[in-house]
Amino acid sequence: MSEYSKPYILAYRGAALAEVDSVDVTFTSNDKPVKTMLKGLAGFSDGAEEVSMNFSSALPLAGFEVDFAALCMGHRTVQFAVKEANAITTLEGRLMTAQSKSGVDNPNALSMTFAGKMLSRIFV
Repeated sequence: MSEYSKPYILAYRGAALAEVDSVDVTFTSNDKPVKTMLKGLAGFSDGAEEVSMNFSSALPLAGFEVDFAALCMGHRTVQFAVKEANAITTLEGRLMTAQSKSGVDNPNALSMTFAGKMLSRIFV
């Protein structure tokens, strides 16, 4: 029987964010194909690598786990670590948006978008 990977763990300042309920990480090379008249696809031009991440967090009655809105509006550079399966990826960048929402029959939630770069990726 196969064991599927466990849920991601998202950490900020070395502490796991316990209230996070979803994490979506996208790695982008931004490479561009180089096409010529005689060779067609002749190769690739390296792009500026980037990582984007979207995550959402339940907002418990006791208050914010981290004030992500203040980090976003304060133009603060932040670091996150994401543990997925057997890899831990460290990211550095900025929170681009922080959106809070509340609705009937739904928990209060905070959603964030992050843009940055990968500092390291280790396999454990």
